[in-house]
Amino acid sequence: MDNLPTGWQDVRVKNLLTHSSGLPDIVKFDDIPYALEESEKWNRLYKKPIEFEIGNHFSYNQTNYCLLTKIIEKITGATFEDYVLNGQFPTVEKGIVFSANSSEFIPDRVDHHRFDFKTEKYKRFNADHGKIHNSGSGLNITLKEFIAWNDRLDKNILLSPATKNAMWSPFPFKDTTNSFLYGWDSYETNKIKSFGFSGGNMTAFRKFIDHDLTIIFLSNGYKNYNVEGQVIDHVAGIIDENLRDSNLLADEKITADFYKVDIAKAIQNYYSVKSQYPTRNFENRLLSIGYNLMNNQNLKNAIKVFELNLKENPNSANAYDCMAEAYFTNEQFDLARQNYQKSLDLYPENTNAKDMINKIDKIMKK
Repeated sequence: MDNLPTGWQDVRVKNLLTHSSGLPDIVKFDDIPYALEESEKWNRLYKKPIEFEIGNHFSYNQTNYCLLTKIIEKITGATFEDYVLNGQFPTVEKGIVFSANSSEFIPDRVDHHRFDFKTEKYKRFNADHGKIHNSGSGLNITLKEFIAWNDRLDKNILLSPATKNAMWSPFPFKDTTNSFLYGWDSYETNKIKSFGFSGGNMTAFRKFIDHDLTIIFLSNGYKNYNVEGQVIDHVAGIIDENLRDSNLLADEKITADFYKVDIAKAIQNYYSVKSQYPTRNFENRLLSIGYNLMNNQNLKNAIKVFELNLKENPNSANAYDCMAEAYFTNEQFDLARQNYQKSLDLYPENTNAKDMINKIDKIMKK
């Protein structure tokens, strides 16, 4: 790539594939809306700060996909869409189309819907993410063609066995607590590894390589919280009892209670479930519940869940960071600052905490 900022030039393709680039995320800035002309998007993004040292850790980032698109197009001379269609679907005449514009009418496409908690109804989601995001959110495909594509992958038509083995190898992050493959996520169900990825919190694709099992789940929305990963894990356990994981059922029990009963009873039930799984850490589950409640306009209960998680995990930098975000959203700026500072003390490389402390200081000076 030409004319990249100096801080971008040491990033490699492997860093884009593994989301270890540390580059600013193109979808996270208010001054870079989806509707902005592409060249101006890049001009503005180039001026944004690097988020972390290259290769340090995993951080999902749409900029990585946009750059992979531009690299593929420069090397091949073809559009990204034609490169994928001609290389992976050469004989397919229908059942696959690229469009990151959800408001565009495409015959037989299942539309994305979101639940509106004010009206208690599902509403069609309309957004044009632009062609540059086709590599991240633009593929529309039928289940039939998805299954056929997976068959070609299994038969080594798309990639050689050696390339697949390399693709499904873990990337050596400097932060060894991180785990991600080259374009794929890794999962563990009942201590058995699987590879895959999810999209939009509505679809998921998973391969249990050692069990000759692939599960595809497609949906177009959800109400309280996304379930694509849980569905795949549950289906896997039905198909193969070796993949049945009681820990995941415990996670689901905890999650469901926070939507079915009042918050005090849900917390009581959490401790009851926890007592049955004394060695299991439920931090990620509690954080997921907290954020879902925030997104569902239930900030009061979200704060209670984050407080519960902090009580359960007092040495977790992430727990303090999430707690701080909830307080900030609720305009409790003193508490937000205290928790961001505690997160920063536990994890000095938390650039988000640094930025938020500065932001809070400016707000409190007004």
